[in-house]
Amino acid sequence: MSASITGTARDVFRDALRRKENAIIIAVAAAMIVAIMSLDFFGLDGVTRIYREGVLRIISLATALCVIVLAARQLRCGAPSGACGRVLAGKALGVLCYAAGILLVLTLVFAAAGTSRPGVVPWPMYLEFIYLQLLMMLALAAVCFVLSAAMNLDAAICAGILFYLIGISASGVVLVMYPYSTSLVRALFAAANYGFPQLLVFDLRSRTVHAEAWPLLSVLPLLLITAYGIVYSAAYGWLASWIVSRKQRRARA
Repeated sequence: MSASITGTARDVFRDALRRKENAIIIAVAAAMIVAIMSLDFFGLDGVTRIYREGVLRIISLATALCVIVLAARQLRCGAPSGACGRVLAGKALGVLCYAAGILLVLTLVFAAAGTSRPGVVPWPMYLEFIYLQLLMMLALAAVCFVLSAAMNLDAAICAGILFYLIGISASGVVLVMYPYSTSLVRALFAAANYGFPQLLVFDLRSRTVHAEAWPLLSVLPLLLITAYGIVYSAAYGWLASWIVSRKQRRARA
């Protein structure tokens, strides 16, 4: 079983390395990181945190875009049959390994570009940021598996991008709107809150940039967030497997 999972993961990783769109996204992200870290508005060293937070946003966005495009393709370039769960597990592992590679490359660019900037990057907090980013990408890949099983490729990619952008940026708006909403809207918000993985749970950008004001996450919160990510990833992976199996049974009938 393990050989099947690792073999599938290796095939996915190799396919990702051959994709030109992934290389373009990474190259553009690296160029933007270098450009941002070279900014110097009127010699104000205090705004360096703003630059760094912008870089972390770019790292997260570039990784998410590559994960969405790669994961949405997986049920198109080899829809699993029979051992559906093992194949999907291998595909998820391959996507996650590729996401880890992107995070490593962009981190090296970030570290090199920021050597001349004032202040110290809080690397222990940054490692927690990277770890939670990997959990986010795992959950995002599982959601994209479901989208890929239920939609065509273009629609799955667009829906995946929208899911990421809304999950990262709109959760705070929902919290503000919730007390002033009708009971029906509150019910919809609650259903979305528990029905979809909340990507904001994995977002540690602000804490990383302002690490001097925040302690490191302790073991218990990390374990809870890890369990949260794994549970939702497994649930959406199972749902994708069920949709594919159902389509295959209909095709054979």
